[in-house]
Amino acid sequence: MATSKSRAKAGRPTGRFTQHRKLDRLREVLGSRATGLTLQELATLVNVSERSVRRYLHELSRSIEVESLEVVPGGAHVWRIKPSERGRAVNLRRTQAYGLLATRRVLELLRGSALFDEIEVALREIHKLAERPVRQGSKGEVSADARLEGRFGYAPGPLRTYTGRGEDIDGAFLAVAEGRVLRIARSAGGTRELLTLHPYGLLLAEGALHVVGHHVEGQVLEALPLEEVESLEVLAKPCSVPESFDVMSVMEGRFGVRRGSDGPASRVLVEFDPVAADEVRAIKVHPTQKTAVAADGRVRVTFTTARLGRVRDWVLAFGPRARVIEPPELVDAVVATLDAARKRYDRP
Repeated sequence: MATSKSRAKAGRPTGRFTQHRKLDRLREVLGSRATGLTLQELATLVNVSERSVRRYLHELSRSIEVESLEVVPGGAHVWRIKPSERGRAVNLRRTQAYGLLATRRVLELLRGSALFDEIEVALREIHKLAERPVRQGSKGEVSADARLEGRFGYAPGPLRTYTGRGEDIDGAFLAVAEGRVLRIARSAGGTRELLTLHPYGLLLAEGALHVVGHHVEGQVLEALPLEEVESLEVLAKPCSVPESFDVMSVMEGRFGVRRGSDGPASRVLVEFDPVAADEVRAIKVHPTQKTAVAADGRVRVTFTTARLGRVRDWVLAFGPRARVIEPPELVDAVVATLDAARKRYDRP
């Protein structure tokens, strides 16, 4: 006979970020009951002791105003989010809600972290708003029957699965948010190193989560994908972020995230045959790209990047319709790759 799994013991939860999840759950429970809940009811719904609920209520009051009310004279008090706090809600139309929900899939990278749970609470509220009925004929609104959540979306491409890395994701976010130094054990290419990083930001790109910051030992701006991070420690030591920093500055357009090991940037010049002109002109592959069209229909594209390996692969995808003019090392790389590919088809 199958036995049911015993209910988790109430009390102070273990785990580095589990308490953040309990705090998010408390906020969600209070938000769902405008009239308020007793300590006992809150303890049951959040699955902690009443003593822990008191502690979480105190912590929650740092970010939003909560109050205790005596509904029945001499009876148990109820706790609720103050009505004035509920008035701080952002007004969204259904069209806007669906637009926000369309990007939901890219956040799957963060699943398993407290950060994901907190964002998911907000997205669930937005989803409820999208399904809420509106008056007939409301200007600018789509019908409640449209159910666009399954028909309007953003496909981010293949995503990394960071199973069991929730605490590392939360640690990286905490370091970025609070301006604290990270000590990282990194493993890549069969080598392992310990490095110090001043974290400037987090970037979700190329199906991975990157921790972007100043690599102290290497004296470079580095974008570390989480899969290269064996472990990380958030130190008490503070660090600052340059005022002009923008996390998108490490993006090299179609050629991905620039790494600290990429070396100096080079000017790239590629010429395309007229047959490829429309395709080349339709897409801006790099932020610094400039395009020129000759009288005979040939197109020349120039930009500056350090990611020559990615540029080589892009050029090769055009086959005989593209030719690299500079830099010389990129020309050599394309020729070497073509030669190696041709040799695989040599007949004995």
